[in-house]
Amino acid sequence: MSSAVAYYRVSTQRQGRSGLGIEAQRAAVERFAEAEDIAILKEFTEVETGKGADALDRRPQLTAALALARQTKCPVVVAKLDRLSRDVAFVAG
Repeated sequence: MSSAVAYYRVSTQRQGRSGLGIEAQRAAVERFAEAEDIAILKEFTEVETGKGADALDRRPQLTAALALARQTKCPVVVAKLDRLSRDVAFVAG
């Protein structure tokens, strides 16, 4: 069984309070992990916009998820790529 780190993000406080966006992302990641026989080491959740050049600076949970993934040499799993960013250069980096 391989391992991964899960990262969930919603853009607004309203989405965060409702839990719907986070719960839908968690369900998608859980389905994927089960289908691919992946153990989720830890989950990171954030309520923050992904826009702007300083997006990574404003997202400490993403920074922590990436650090744990590097430390454990495993991928970060997201429900949709746009939960990381809509900026292709950011995602590629």
